[in-house]
Amino acid sequence: LSCLLFNLAIEPLAEILRGSALKGIRVPGAADRLICKLFADDTVLYLSKDDKLGEVLKITSTWCLASGAKF
Repeated sequence: LSCLLFNLAIEPLAEILRGSALKGIRVPGAADRLICKLFADDTVLYLSKDDKLGEVLKITSTWCLASGAKF
């Protein structure tokens, strides 16, 4: 049950990251840019050299406040 609850809590973060101005990286053959990967309780962010760390911190800080999670 805890895995399911965590998935419900983390998916909004993934959606916010994917919908943000972050560029992430392009993967040949993929339609969308790669910004994040989620597996179990791990989160990996892929950022381009043009992405700003401040934007990532703003997004994750807001999500942490809303979800009660910590990075």
